Amino acid sequence: MDTLNLYDILENIGKKLYQNDNTAWLELQEVLPQLNTFISEAVQISEGMKRTVLSVFPQLLEAIENTDQLLTADTVYYEICDIIAVYEKMSNNRQITLHEKANLDTSNIDTNKIFENNMKCLKEQPNDYYKKLEVYCRQFDLSDEEIAVDEYGNIAILKEDRWWRVNSFYNSKYAAEFASEEIKKQNYISCLYVFGMGNFDTLRTLAKIVPSDTIVFIYEPNPKIFAVNSYYHDWSDVVSKKNVLLFVEGLNEQELIRCTFDRMENVAFLHSYVYIQPEYGRIYAAEISEKIVECKKMIRNAVYTDNTIDKYAKIFNYNRIMNLPYIYKSILISDMKKYFEQKVDMENAVAVLVAAGPSLDDNIEYLKHIKGKAFILAVDSAIRMCEEHHIKPDGFATIDPQKQEVLFENQTADETPLFWCLQSVYKQVRKLKGTKIFCNCDSCVPKDIADKVEYISPGGSVANMVLSILNYLGFHKIIAIGLDLAFLKDKKHASVVYDDGGINEAEKDDYTEVKGQNGETLLTYVNFMPYKEDVEKRIKDRKEDLTFINSSKGVYIEGAVHMSFEEAIKKFVPDVNNDFKRLIEECQKSFTLEQPSIIIEEYIQECELIYQNYEKCYHLYDKLKKIDNINDSKEIMKKIDELYMTSERSFSGTLITDASSMDADQILEEMYSGITNKEKYSKEDLNSIADKGMQIAEIFMKNARETKELFEESLKGL
Repeated sequence: MDTLNLYDILENIGKKLYQNDNTAWLELQEVLPQLNTFISEAVQISEGMKRTVLSVFPQLLEAIENTDQLLTADTVYYEICDIIAVYEKMSNNRQITLHEKANLDTSNIDTNKIFENNMKCLKEQPNDYYKKLEVYCRQFDLSDEEIAVDEYGNIAILKEDRWWRVNSFYNSKYAAEFASEEIKKQNYISCLYVFGMGNFDTLRTLAKIVPSDTIVFIYEPNPKIFAVNSYYHDWSDVVSKKNVLLFVEGLNEQELIRCTFDRMENVAFLHSYVYIQPEYGRIYAAEISEKIVECKKMIRNAVYTDNTIDKYAKIFNYNRIMNLPYIYKSILISDMKKYFEQKVDMENAVAVLVAAGPSLDDNIEYLKHIKGKAFILAVDSAIRMCEEHHIKPDGFATIDPQKQEVLFENQTADETPLFWCLQSVYKQVRKLKGTKIFCNCDSCVPKDIADKVEYISPGGSVANMVLSILNYLGFHKIIAIGLDLAFLKDKKHASVVYDDGGINEAEKDDYTEVKGQNGETLLTYVNFMPYKEDVEKRIKDRKEDLTFINSSKGVYIEGAVHMSFEEAIKKFVPDVNNDFKRLIEECQKSFTLEQPSIIIEEYIQECELIYQNYEKCYHLYDKLKKIDNINDSKEIMKKIDELYMTSERSFSGTLITDASSMDADQILEEMYSGITNKEKYSKEDLNSIADKGMQIAEIFMKNARETKELFEESLKGL
């Protein structure tokens, strides 16, 4: 038989398995008869060969039966190919170079040194994503019976009553090179999702080959694999990279969803890519599928948000900048939370979310019976309804950059504590007289503020934001009224809100159908569906300590208890007296700084520096047109990337980026879809990149000037 041909076939199958190429399984099945014939011949050569073959071949069959990808790859590429090589030498005196088993040369690992270096690396990262990771690693027991690691740092996990490799046991660095081939084939990747960390060799390879402006999200579904890596594999060269973010299930996995929302822009969405490490798709299929679904939903929401910001960037930035002084006159919600924890029995206290759906008409009067017994937090669209019925909620929230003024033109709105965020309508934040509570729910917040108050995901609508606030404050029982998320009796909102035009033919493409609480079919807006999913996810995330009662009359919400508001009051609202509005007013202001002119002056200077950075980018792109050397061009592109990344990380830089997105995205898309990420650039390619880059730089320079002017206007207002 042609053993050299068999060797080539098996070598190629092994490479494909390391590359996650599923066609390898079919090819392996096709070559098994030929392999069986070879084995029959090989066992005749010597007793030593016979023992080796009879040990390896059953291992291969067991690996194939269990679809064990890495065991199959290691067995085929290293063990069976080596057997063929030895057979050729003994039978035909032909030399085949054996595959190098590098992992077997890396014993004597200094676990203590690696561990402390990894913990230092986690501590040095600028965000809070990794605090729980360090605590978990320090408490982890390396003798855990569900995970094994050998003297060479090879890792295996016990699942489904068998041990699974999470890296190649023979040469994981070489296998990682095969894995990287899949990524190199892609034209451009702006956001790379890697599911599974293995032993970090593949991650290290991928982090080296992707450009510095590609965001790499790493998700590990098993925290034990992460903990073992902390002792056996130095990850500092990966985790320390500014474009790499690491998330571990059960520790900081929720940050993956949030970061997806924060980082995923319109263009980024078009060029995101998912890579699942070998074996992970088999043993963690459910966990990874669920996380991918969550990320897809968040990408969709992020794109909605990004489109909104692109479309209304000037309004967003006007509000953000003009509202800045009012942060320093507000109570941070983090400080309010601490005060509530001191003064209120949060485990037994009840909160009521008052949304402005049609069924609010039926429930509004019941609020009078629970004033002082439950914390009543309304959306801005419901505040006129409260005024009409002489109800004083304990607070109301407004987050939209544009909102009908008529909603706020009443005494209740004027006097009620206001929960707001940076993009809320500036005119209302300035005018309303109630105590102001600042919530960090914008991707763009000054660092000195972000360090003091945690981010609260707005969820897409003001009603979702109210739920986020109540969740953050720590209420264990939340009753929702008016959260219909559907049309009832041809009505979209409660009576005293504003004229929304009702259901009409012109909007029919914006409508869809949804399941109601009684199994009926209801009409709703397409964009209400993400809001519903967001509510359901928040309920699921707190299923152990949250009772969410939906006393609205619209959509069926998975995980909620559905009952009338009257029944919910009788069953859940305690007969206690809490003057929540007074408690809010008692909270000390979070800042002593009355006139934040110094801070605004710093942002004016920051805008000037950013303008200079983009001006440098413009001249670097112009320089790019005049050179031919590929190494010089790469060096210039690296400098440009660094200038953009440095500028965008600041508060002013984020504002400028948002203002530039709509115009710049169109040009970026042309760049991404054509020639970016090539290993070699022609002169024509470089000129095209340079021309588009200069256009983009001009857009950013223009918006840097305009953002600076807004800060100057804000300063004059002080």
